[in-house]
Amino acid sequence: TVLQMGLAILISEIGGKFFKKITQTAMFLPYFISWVVVGMIAYNFLNVEYGTINALIAKLGGEKINFYGTTWVWPFILVFFSAWKNVGYGTVLYLAAIMGIDTEIYEAAEIDSASEWKKFTNVTLPELKPITIYILLTITIGAFKLIVQPMVMTGGGPAFSTYSLVYYIYDTGTVNWDMGYASAMAIIF
Repeated sequence: TVLQMGLAILISEIGGKFFKKITQTAMFLPYFISWVVVGMIAYNFLNVEYGTINALIAKLGGEKINFYGTTWVWPFILVFFSAWKNVGYGTVLYLAAIMGIDTEIYEAAEIDSASEWKKFTNVTLPELKPITIYILLTITIGAFKLIVQPMVMTGGGPAFSTYSLVYYIYDTGTVNWDMGYASAMAIIF
């Protein structure tokens, strides 16, 4: 959320309509990419034998890293790819909210000789509060429904490090065929 808000404020302050449109489009594009494609991109970066990162490490004389066998890195990798995929969506929402702020409020702040920082903290941030609450709520709801990203990218991950509650319910009901227990978990959840 902080990254989305920061990028939106940065883009709104940068001049040049053409640059703004290109930047918005480039940032918003990953939002439309399927998690399956994101999983393939991650695989192409992280594969031990053919991955871009390991090829770079080997070229620099280092030892290749087995990302798919290392449990502690996956929470960071999942957060990184989730942020990359979703930052554009939130940035566009914040940009729309920033464009919706009445310019007369900023003009009144300038008349009162408010600095740029004061305008930001006393005008922009309070005006962005409703969209921030909306984004935080949708992110929280999405986190509880998290199943597709870890399933596609890791299949549960090394030693089940990317297992989530929803993934566990899915696994219990469809893989282990314990529908009663899975149904009870889904109702409680």
